[in-house]
Amino acid sequence: MKKLRAENAAAIIVNVLIIVFTVNAISYNFRDDIIWEVTYLDFKRWKCLRYFTNLSNIYAAVAACVVLVFNFKNAVKDEFSLPRFVIYLKFSATAAVAVTFLTVVLFLGPTAAASGNGYFTLFKQNNFFLHFLVPVLSILSFVFLDRGEKTPLKSTIFGLLPTVAYSVVYVVMVVFVGGENGWPDFYGFTFGGRMWAVPLSVIGMYAATFGVSAGLRALRNVFCESRIKFINN
Repeated sequence: MKKLRAENAAAIIVNVLIIVFTVNAISYNFRDDIIWEVTYLDFKRWKCLRYFTNLSNIYAAVAACVVLVFNFKNAVKDEFSLPRFVIYLKFSATAAVAVTFLTVVLFLGPTAAASGNGYFTLFKQNNFFLHFLVPVLSILSFVFLDRGEKTPLKSTIFGLLPTVAYSVVYVVMVVFVGGENGWPDFYGFTFGGRMWAVPLSVIGMYAATFGVSAGLRALRNVFCESRIKFINN
């Protein structure tokens, strides 16, 4: 029982940190006293909500809030398992921020470096929280601390949903609306205006997101078994 309580306490701490770090990072976009190091993207004030990075982190914070409710309930009742819908919610949000993290590490970072802006520019200021810390904490929380039943393969669809929903909006705003009323192609789906590349970009992103979701699910299920053995010893 002591191990269960310690695990639940750790989950509470991590989820609180996810919420605090996200609120702090998003609030940067509404401040006028910040001298931004990233100047080639316009994410000030409400424009920040058009970026998947910010939306996925907000989603992770919302999921952390929901998990916290059950963490505190478990602490009171000494019941240390999360309902299925909470696990799926956390799974979906964790996959979203994991995609954000890996996209920056493997694509946007090298792109920024190639354009002369520097690879680690995307990990400075509030981006340190949005691109690195919140995703890492979310992954650690989901894999190691969120107790509950194993997630079946079909649950991978929940990891895909945020990316699919966002990609639909992104393509509409970049390709079909465009101009002053739309969005610039800040994620490079068109590879510099090549509209034929959009389907390839979307398919590639869906495939990558499925891989990330499947990987997260597999890791959690492996450590779910290990955690049970550890707690019972």
